[in-house]
Amino acid sequence: MPHQANKPHWWTSEHDTSWDRVKAAIRRNWEETKQAFTQPDPSTGQDVDDTVPAAESKEAVPRQGQPKFDDLEPAFRYGYAARRHYGQQSPEWDEDMERRLASEWGTLYPTGIGWDYYRNAVRAGWEYDEQQGEEKKAA
Repeated sequence: MPHQANKPHWWTSEHDTSWDRVKAAIRRNWEETKQAFTQPDPSTGQDVDDTVPAAESKEAVPRQGQPKFDDLEPAFRYGYAARRHYGQQSPEWDEDMERRLASEWGTLYPTGIGWDYYRNAVRAGWEYDEQQGEEKKAA
């Protein structure tokens, strides 16, 4: 199989197919997480001056400077596929796997935006439990 742009050498059509199956569930989880971080929380000490602009939708959601799902989708997709590829030899996320993925990511996406920006999304894709997504969808 010829190498596809922004996909590691081990990427197959099976990775595309499995990603297409879970993409909506991961997007839904992202939207729920984003909402949890953008809703006013009394425990943060915010007052009406902080919460009204958000409630009136005068502030961007996610807040300016925060990534949107579409910005992070390649990282979620990569992490999810990497787990399917490397999971047998390394079932848990650890320092060695992170170094491997960071190095591979840097060659696939030489955007100038560092690994630190994408790390959490890659890990979320790696740790995504497809079974959990199906159970949540059925609920």
